[in-house]
This record gives sequence, C-alpha cells and structure tokens, in this order.
Amino acid sequence: MAALAAAVRPVPGLFSQQSPAPASAEEIRTPVVNLPEEVAEPGLRFFSAQEMAALRRLADVLVPPTATPGALEAGAPEFLDFYLSQSPSPRQDVYREGLERLGAEARRQFGKGFAELGITQIEPLLAPLRVPWSARPAGDRLSSFLRAAKDDLLRATWNSREWALGRRGRPRRSLVGSYWYRVE
Repeated sequence: MAALAAAVRPVPGLFSQQSPAPASAEEIRTPVVNLPEEVAEPGLRFFSAQEMAALRRLADVLVPPTATPGALEAGAPEFLDFYLSQSPSPRQDVYREGLERLGAEARRQFGKGFAELGITQIEPLLAPLRVPWSARPAGDRLSSFLRAAKDDLLRATWNSREWALGRRGRPRRSLVGSYWYRVE
C-alpha cells in the first residue's frame, strides 16, 4: 500500500487553485488580426491554371471596370473557383465543358487559347449571348455555359465588398452592407 501511494504521488501544481505566474512583457504579444484573403495563399480549388486564365479573360470582357470595379477587381473568378468546388456535379460539368468548348473554338478559329485573344477576336465567340433570352434552355453547352458564367460573374461582382465600396472606398448609398464577406 505504501509503494502504491508513493507511485501515485500528485504532480505539484497540477490540481492547485493558484493562478500561473504572470507572463513577462516579452511573452505577452498583441495578436495581429488579418482578413483571410489578405494572408492566405490563393490556390485553385476547382479550375486548372489554363481554365482559370480563360475564366479571368472572360470575366474581364463580360464585367469590365467602369465607374465601379469590374469582375477582376472584385475577385469574382476566384470566388467562382471556390463556389464551383462546392457545387454539384451538373453545375461543375457546365463550366468544365463550356471552358473546354470555348478554348477549342478559340484554337480552331484563331490558333490561340481563349485567354490570349484580343477583344475583336473574342467578340464572335460570344455570339450566343446576343441571342434573345428564352424560357427554354439553350440548345448547346457553350450557350448554356456563357449564360451561366455571365450571370455568376455579375452576381459575384455585385455582391463583393469592392463593388459595394466603389472605386474611391466610399460606400454606395443604396448598397451599404449589401455585400458578403469572403468565406473563411
């Protein structure tokens, strides 16, 4: 019994009611709080590098900067990369097949990838967007993709902090608080 009591001796200070000694000034540091998008390494979650380059070019053409930031300044392509990584397969397929078809058309007509085309070369590739809207789904995958991408890029841009604040960092009167913070 004495050997057992000696073996199970309590560790000093383990169950004591005393507070630990105060930390020195070197040990106390004020935490620096940063927004995740400012410190995190951006990485592609859904798109390949080539697909992201094409989507960024498409975003620049469909939602260019005007008096308010465009899709690139708002980070819309990067948001869509995250969003699509969490989306169901049919939605992912629309983007994968659409970007593949857009790239194939660019190479067939101009011998370059979509991301490398100038605006005059891109214009004929976006012809499906000029077809009047119909309640019926678009007949081909490229049309479906272009309509979905345009809608998604506009929504992601309009719901961004950058768009809500505008170019000068002042909130837009009717849109104060209307944007979402980026997902952490």
